[in-house]
Amino acid sequence: MSYNDFTVAISSLYKTSVKLENIKTLPREKFDVYIHNSLPNNNSPLLIHCFSGDDDFGNHTLRMHEDFHWEFRMNIILSTEYFCRFRWGSRDKRYKVFNKHLAPNCEGFKAKDPNICYWSIRDDGFWISNQIPPITLVQIYTWLIGRSYCEVDHGRGNNTCLWSVKQDGFYIGNHIPPTNLTKLHDW
Repeated sequence: MSYNDFTVAISSLYKTSVKLENIKTLPREKFDVYIHNSLPNNNSPLLIHCFSGDDDFGNHTLRMHEDFHWEFRMNIILSTEYFCRFRWGSRDKRYKVFNKHLAPNCEGFKAKDPNICYWSIRDDGFWISNQIPPITLVQIYTWLIGRSYCEVDHGRGNNTCLWSVKQDGFYIGNHIPPTNLTKLHDW
């Protein structure tokens, strides 16, 4: 059995036998990131530049319904981070598209499911899902100043914003009672 097979076996066993609220990501776990252009067709493509401290994927031009994809494994100390710069017309934003706090939005529903960070870039902001095609999308960022962690694209109009302050930092979510909170800041 190779080291990677052993890590996957332990990760699967750990995910199915230990229940840690909001902390499921393990070292060496595989993730796939997709950046999908869901913007309206107005002849202005989405320009992206994605990178981490170790990888630089260069500049990419995404036309309507095109995507850019890469895969990686979480590092041993859970500090893997990826950023993307997004330019669309006069709009220009740079956001984190993966870190240990965003990882819960990417995890499969079951231990054997793939971990997918599917980013749908729309005219109203940056939405994430853990499925392709996305069934449920959660808005994480906007093109405006600031972030929007409080909207869910279920078509029901139930937009709730819940802040939770814990010993290790500040969390935000969109459900009462609080479930699947996203950590925004450390103390």
